[in-house]
Amino acid sequence: MTVFRALWPITDPTLGVGDLLATAASDLPLLSRQARVELVGEGRYCVARSATVPGSGNLTEWTLLYTCPAVPAGDPAVRLDLVVAEDLMLEERRRAEAAAAAAADQLELPIEEAS
Repeated sequence: MTVFRALWPITDPTLGVGDLLATAASDLPLLSRQARVELVGEGRYCVARSATVPGSGNLTEWTLLYTCPAVPAGDPAVRLDLVVAEDLMLEERRRAEAAAAAAADQLELPIEEAS
């Protein structure tokens, strides 16, 4: 098993955490296919300063990072029905949005600097 990582530079600091997570969740199926992995288990989102995120290119001040356990695509140990996988992804998205909403007050995103 390996760990899949995906990064999104936060180019609009005025976007809410829910919007960032929705964009990321919609990108994950394509990104995992391109990486030739199947995501298994629970993934985690976090927002971090780009300077502290290897691979971010430090393009923006903040980066959304997603990590999740993964196996190579087609691994016979992973036989998820597509409907079940989609349900799991939707459930994970709902949990992530709820957790992000609860933590949003604790994040110090530089939204006051938007022009």
